[in-house]
Amino acid sequence: MPDTRFTLDRIVDGKHAVLVAPGRSDPDRPLVLPYPWLPADAREGDILTAIPLPDGGVSLKVDRAATRSARERLSRLQGRIPRGPDGDLSL
Repeated sequence: MPDTRFTLDRIVDGKHAVLVAPGRSDPDRPLVLPYPWLPADAREGDILTAIPLPDGGVSLKVDRAATRSARERLSRLQGRIPRGPDGDLSL
């Protein structure tokens, strides 16, 4: 089994972690794991790599380079969003 990447979308009630596999899974059906199964240094928005173990299990590891790259890409995209007028807005 090749390495599989997931994005740590959110942590729910400090008990569960919601992971999504962009481009590979239905966003309405994320992978939900017990929060303690995550690496201790994982935080929302991190890219996690699932590494198969010889015994058939899986180890999750934070991929710092992929996380940094994704955050930079998102920052560039956010910078391209047109800004509205400054000041109060009347509706």
